[in-house]
Amino acid sequence: MQPDWQQEINQQLGGNYAWRPFAKGSSNTLYLGQPPEPQCSDSDKTNSHHDNSNHRDHDNPQAVILRLNAPTHLTPGVDRQREAALLRLIKSQNWAPNIIKNNVNDGWCAMTLYHAMTTEQPLSAPLTSQLIKAVSELQKITTKKPLSKQLTTALTVDYNVLWETTYVPQATARHDQITLDLIDEIKQNLRELPLVPTCLVHHDLHLGNLVLKPCDQHSSATQDQLIILDWEYGGLGNPWLDAAALANFFKIPARTIATLPAFHYLDPCTFEQGLVKAFDIRDLINKLWYRARGEI
Repeated sequence: MQPDWQQEINQQLGGNYAWRPFAKGSSNTLYLGQPPEPQCSDSDKTNSHHDNSNHRDHDNPQAVILRLNAPTHLTPGVDRQREAALLRLIKSQNWAPNIIKNNVNDGWCAMTLYHAMTTEQPLSAPLTSQLIKAVSELQKITTKKPLSKQLTTALTVDYNVLWETTYVPQATARHDQITLDLIDEIKQNLRELPLVPTCLVHHDLHLGNLVLKPCDQHSSATQDQLIILDWEYGGLGNPWLDAAALANFFKIPARTIATLPAFHYLDPCTFEQGLVKAFDIRDLINKLWYRARGEI
């Protein structure tokens, strides 16, 4: 007998998935859903390969990943309605995850299962090119077709509002002067960044949020497609934060990042100064986030 939540989700997804724990990230809990295995003959069983279960999971195109959303105190800065709006906006992009159903009110999101990537080595040159292309396309979405006022409001990450409504009250209640000082330092550093256009930003780019969609043998594609996951912090914001992640976590040269639409008009010296400042801001925001979760 499946737990009630599994039965409810199966009903909404229209399938009889068998669920098991898949992974536990820093915040959300993930489950793997497998559809019932088709009946096969004895000869099929005899001739089948005895691969390990994880390999079979990843080769099953009908397998589903279910994210149970973590409570807000573990995900400071997340806005599920904003994430839902962003996922709808980017759904036609090659690098966007295929969302099967995103039930914001009930706190879960079901999506296609992709191939995990190793985090022990840097991206290959082809995948690095795909990542740069994806970030470039992300930044250009709002310039190709202006957003409505309502959608702009829904997607905007107002950093000052975020600090004052999420972090300051908590720090004040804890008499946490270190956090309050961190917020002041972040604000000051953001003011000192070279001005660039506001655009769509992921805000949490790292190797753990990248997966692969194997190339379809029936298509003309010759390499796997990079997919960017975990858009829960994404929205309209400051592209310097993604630039810092590209340089820090993916070791992409500054001269390459400088060609992105948000930065291409900056002179090299100004860009380098901004990137250094963006490194500092990302480090400070990471400290702030972990302090809010009570982990440091």
